[in-house]
Amino acid sequence: MTENNRVNTKLWSDLDLETIRKRQTEYFKRHQVFLQKFDGIIDEFLTLFLDISKVTFHCIKDKVDEEFMYVYAMIGSRWFSHIESLTSLLYSGYYGDASALARMIIGDINLLLYFGHFPEDIPKWRRLADYWPQKKDEPKEIKELRYYFLDSEIRKRLAKKQEPWEDGGILSQAVHATDWGTQFYAKRKYDKEHTFIVNFGPIYDPFFALKMRCLMVSFIRPPCDAFLNHCHQIKLDVPGVEEVISRYFSLVEKWDKQIKKLSSVIDEIVKIEARVDAGEDYHTIVSEEVKKLEEMGYLK
Repeated sequence: MTENNRVNTKLWSDLDLETIRKRQTEYFKRHQVFLQKFDGIIDEFLTLFLDISKVTFHCIKDKVDEEFMYVYAMIGSRWFSHIESLTSLLYSGYYGDASALARMIIGDINLLLYFGHFPEDIPKWRRLADYWPQKKDEPKEIKELRYYFLDSEIRKRLAKKQEPWEDGGILSQAVHATDWGTQFYAKRKYDKEHTFIVNFGPIYDPFFALKMRCLMVSFIRPPCDAFLNHCHQIKLDVPGVEEVISRYFSLVEKWDKQIKKLSSVIDEIVKIEARVDAGEDYHTIVSEEVKKLEEMGYLK
């Protein structure tokens, strides 16, 4: 495929800052129509997560399980910021940036789950986290810790306790400016050649947006799981724990019901990808499946 297959010169008329920002506002409203169906359960878990974080602060203040609580608060604040940012980017039509953040969220989740199983490694991680990076003459200890806490190494050790989160390498591509990675920032042209059109600014592709929002629903529970599993293991007894545990189990029941509702949508997405992998025409498939999703009420 040549470079010209990817470039549509008709788009150059859109290379105007005001026009691009108007599209962002328009796309936010259009995405909101069907993506907000997922906001309720996501917001309830985020509220629970913030209340869990209040418990961690009390524990740190009272020096109760201080090592774990400190790390949970540090990584958890990053996870929360990523989740909120992903929502804003997705609603605004910036799918490439949303995909890159989704990959980072998976790393956050694996690290939180990891320290729930391996709290003895927390001092090592804090040593690395507190180290001010240097361009040269880095101590051997720091180099070894950097390797020890590589995402790939964490997943290997975590796999001994539970299944780590994976993205199959797909979301990882969005982080890098490779030819494949830049496609997350382009408009998809649904044809046999799978071409992508260079785009500046936001994109409106309801199928891709819906797929990403479904993925987000799966991101919101693990941080709460990690904290409450740890509390159970160490039999943590501090003010606020019983209340968040009670709310957690109530929310999990609602979450399970939401997942069942989403299962039909997710099944349709899986079917699409399986048909594409089998070599069927992408444009035809997506047209058929979008129609189904519309009939199910998810794109209205």
